[in-house]
Amino acid sequence: MSPRGSKLVDDDDFVDDFGAGFEEAPLEEPDVEEAPVATKKKSKSKAKAGRGVVLEKPRANAYTAMLVLAFVALVIGCLFLSAELKSYDWKIKAR
Repeated sequence: MSPRGSKLVDDDDFVDDFGAGFEEAPLEEPDVEEAPVATKKKSKSKAKAGRGVVLEKPRANAYTAMLVLAFVALVIGCLFLSAELKSYDWKIKAR
């Protein structure tokens, strides 16, 4: 049970306990500047302009190494399976 019992807390008790700094502030519109409009500049040279931003190729990381390792494991597994089937003359029917 709360120290105030079961009664509702009125606004005066709230101000007494927490101070008067919790009033709602009026909402203000943020200062927004107009963005300049992009215009296409005509190039006088006959060379084609690039289609975008050139980015550096990402380096290989641990996930790339695990992907290569999984591919190698699958290839090795296929080789062992083919060696096993070769020992049975490639016959896979039940006897």
